[in-house]
Amino acid sequence: MVPKKIDYIKISLVVIGIIALFLPWLTISASVINKDTDEGIHVSMTYSPP
Repeated sequence: MVPKKIDYIKISLVVIGIIALFLPWLTISASVINKDTDEGIHVSMTYSPP
């Protein structure tokens, strides 16, 4: 059970790191979506860095 918990922690840290690295790309894609659909507004609000 302990190794599984450690693996989950490592995976979560990697996912957070990937999200942090791709935040600029997400914001850029959200701004592009804003021009076409209203859904992009919610995406930009949720994925924009604080």
